[in-house]
Amino acid sequence: MRILFVDDEQFVLDGIQRSLFDSEWEIETANSGIEALELFDEELFDVIVSDMRMPGMDGEELLGKIEQKYPDTVRVILSGQADQAAAIRSSFISHRWLDKPFESEELIRILSLIEGALDSLPNREMRRLICGISALPSPPSTYVEIQGLIQERADLEGVANIIDQDLSLASKVLQVTNSAMFARGGQTNDIHAAVVRLGAEMVSDFVLFSETYAMSSSSPFINVEEVTKESFLISRLAVEVSEHFDQSLVVEAKLSGLLSDIGQSALLQAFPDKAKEYMERISVAQEQDIEKIEVDIFGLSDAQVGAYLLLMWGFSAEIFNAVLICRDYEKSKAASSCLPVIIYIARHLARDRELEPRMVSDYELDEILPVWQATAERLRAK
Repeated sequence: MRILFVDDEQFVLDGIQRSLFDSEWEIETANSGIEALELFDEELFDVIVSDMRMPGMDGEELLGKIEQKYPDTVRVILSGQADQAAAIRSSFISHRWLDKPFESEELIRILSLIEGALDSLPNREMRRLICGISALPSPPSTYVEIQGLIQERADLEGVANIIDQDLSLASKVLQVTNSAMFARGGQTNDIHAAVVRLGAEMVSDFVLFSETYAMSSSSPFINVEEVTKESFLISRLAVEVSEHFDQSLVVEAKLSGLLSDIGQSALLQAFPDKAKEYMERISVAQEQDIEKIEVDIFGLSDAQVGAYLLLMWGFSAEIFNAVLICRDYEKSKAASSCLPVIIYIARHLARDRELEPRMVSDYELDEILPVWQATAERLRAK
């Protein structure tokens, strides 16, 4: 993996090179945005890690240029507390953040996760298409709703409830909250905790940026309302199922269920010319055949794309793996965690599809399954 580090302070670059001396990664450094672009013109990099504050061309401008010209490059921003407002803006052109100063162990951890995600989608052309997707469409009314609550001096609970019903914003808010900038209180998968940590005004600005950015790339084949409703249905059912399997996985199950179909929306945005054929073919297909159709049309599956995006956006390896394999029962059963099985069941319940008899037998679900099916039917009717 080729990595370019950009910082106007040479001692920072020297420290990075020392900390990564024993790694197998190919490391290059640049003292300015202009020098970084010149190096890209000579040879491509898999990852760029740039400081936010630099004289002349700052990190936000540099990563914006990299996104436009080399969208398959993974973009990481370095920022201090004083850069938070600019870092929020840069969240739409970067995949990861590191807080300055940072520990070398954290840098290595982040780069190792990125390497794993790149290995899961090795085709550079596919990476170019998928890396160019920063957000999914959001209903344009969300910002107005949140602004109204803030003007009424409502508490953050109301703001959190609005965001919690929006797949795109929920994903992006958690991504930002769990970044190095805001994760000083620990990682969270709870939207309410995330909103409290960010604060009302920052959330409001963030939503405005998110909607403006996302709507420009929305697909006519994506019905945001339907996608959101089904995703939250899967999420609710995943919580129900996880309470039977392992209550410690409730939070991860809720989030994995919510995001389990995120790759399909990303595929439709990345391949607009193939979207119509795809939607026509899957409308008459069985769920077990959808992945084959996706590979035939796009060259990869929505599960691969969704898992790749989630890992790039900073979600845990457990959630990444659940989204990647939850459509395949054998792979889900063989996983070290039961989370993929939980999501597999929740997806079938949400879509009113029968579970395979062997699954019911393997996990002794004869008594609890009718209860879950009744819950699913009640939620679908809402």
